[in-house]
Amino acid sequence: MAGLPLEVELAGIRVVLEYFGKGDSARPRALRQAIERLSLDSAMFSQTRTPWGQPRLRRKNARTATVRAPLISFADERDLGVLAALSSARIVGLGVDIVDTHRLLQTVSAPCRLRRFLSRMGQHGTGPYPLADLSLTDSRHHIAALFSGREAVAKAMGTGLRLGLGMGHARSIPMSEIQLRFASGRFQAELHGSARQRMSTLRVEKVELSMALADDYLLAVAVLVRRERRNPDTSPAVVPV
Repeated sequence: MAGLPLEVELAGIRVVLEYFGKGDSARPRALRQAIERLSLDSAMFSQTRTPWGQPRLRRKNARTATVRAPLISFADERDLGVLAALSSARIVGLGVDIVDTHRLLQTVSAPCRLRRFLSRMGQHGTGPYPLADLSLTDSRHHIAALFSGREAVAKAMGTGLRLGLGMGHARSIPMSEIQLRFASGRFQAELHGSARQRMSTLRVEKVELSMALADDYLLAVAVLVRRERRNPDTSPAVVPV
């Protein structure tokens, strides 16, 4: 997809991105290409899913136990799909989301729908937020960033969002428990309730989030950075996530 990045860097880690269209072979081909771009042999891994339906890779053979299985995440929007992949012991979660900003705005175009949408997210403003080097004056970009950023973070947790109306797993994260703030030139995630508990369970030190905009599409990528083990005689620092 012209204009969207082929890779991003978060927490000093390279995240490769592969885009694909419709077709039975498109997704598996994108997965093979992403693994190979990480300088790994795609034949060493098979795909499985978490209890919440999130895709994961596992090693096919115990003899390859020294090789870490990459983290992966998929997202689809209309005829465009995207796969994110990385390989790092420092990262415990990876999530990607892509949204058609025009389609999303049409969905919530009525003022009452927009208020309900923002209320469910616990977000009562839409910006303005600069995105990358762009100053976004279009409200659809603000709304898309608020939604897509949350979805990427929730996918990185391994659960996805609970959207309501039967959408999302019962143990998924409610939208209101992931808040997005713009500070120091980038979006930051503030976590509450079950989202914060999930981070504690995963021993996460921080969340890093990247967004990109091209034509009508907004892309969000999130990673969860592992909390480093500390010596018993070292007092742990309290770092909010």
